[in-house]
Amino acid sequence: IIWNLLTWWWGLPSSSSHALIGGLCGAAVASTERGWDVLKWSAGLWPKLVKFMIISPVVGFAVGALLMLLLYLAFAKSQPSRVNRIFGRLQILSAGFMGYSHGTNDAQKTMGIIALAMFTATKTGAFDGLPGWLGFLKLSSGEAGKFPIPDWVVVACAFTMFAGTAAGGWRIIKTMGHKMVILIPVNGFAAETTAGLVINVASWHGIPLS
Repeated sequence: IIWNLLTWWWGLPSSSSHALIGGLCGAAVASTERGWDVLKWSAGLWPKLVKFMIISPVVGFAVGALLMLLLYLAFAKSQPSRVNRIFGRLQILSAGFMGYSHGTNDAQKTMGIIALAMFTATKTGAFDGLPGWLGFLKLSSGEAGKFPIPDWVVVACAFTMFAGTAAGGWRIIKTMGHKMVILIPVNGFAAETTAGLVINVASWHGIPLS
């Protein structure tokens, strides 16, 4: 959260996903006598996270370039004003798709961290002395060692992501829309569609992506 607030203030489009996972790993290392051995590098961190930190921007670049090339070929004979008008409207759909993709990945990580904290506190007995009305905080494992995510956690994460996006994103928007590249609606459509596709594929495979 501290990292997110700092980079928001500076208008930097950084990865809250990687900051969250880094914080989780740091907390795990600091709270056990096993030290670095507590981190599952070969079974989890490398194949599920670090490898895709490297791959995803490359895939995004390639898919975005290919999609943009196809759009240029399809609309090569169209007037620029007509193209801008068409994709100005289509951007509503691509932005919606991007928002949905964002939820399938970023919101899941937040829900996972909250559920992990609840499950750990329940298992270690930290919640044993809670008053009855706080019983909703307790979380036990379900089938095959998995634990369900309570509905209130899903709703809370969805609402806070919506509120944060609506209230605090303008500095990032300025950086992305004006300081990095010059975008017209067709470029924005290609970028959002590409990002949505890459994130959805990652979410389907359980990969936390930025």
